[in-house]
Amino acid sequence: CADQARDTSQDEPRKTACKTCPVNTQRQGSSSLTSGLSIFECACAKGFYVPLMLNTTGVSCQACPRGATCDGGTAPPLSLAIYHSLPPPNSEFFFRCSRKMDNISPCMPGNRCLEGYEGMSCSRCAKGYYRFQRSCEVCQGPRHQYSLYW
Repeated sequence: CADQARDTSQDEPRKTACKTCPVNTQRQGSSSLTSGLSIFECACAKGFYVPLMLNTTGVSCQACPRGATCDGGTAPPLSLAIYHSLPPPNSEFFFRCSRKMDNISPCMPGNRCLEGYEGMSCSRCAKGYYRFQRSCEVCQGPRHQYSLYW
């Protein structure tokens, strides 16, 4: 487009008037600022995301959900510490994780769990760990399993 403004595009042949990028987006880097600018070069600004059902550029973006961080572009929201997302297709919803006895959350940024924890909201103990009160403790001793038959 003719004015080459940062958050504008033009995807119609032989048109010089600029179109504004959709809401909460900005034009991403382009190889040519004067020709071939497409609405699809408009991607989410930092702090915003495209809902998973759309997962494309050139559409309006939504504010990052509470409990998440959004890098913009087409990147999905990622959980902050002490938050965890629901599994797809609802992974845009984040909730606070419960805390262990020492008041530390097993939920780490990016939907990761502390060692020994797994599952949604890091609420289960991983293999080789057992539940003791509100914590997952590593199993000690020999790795033999005994069964009692009579």
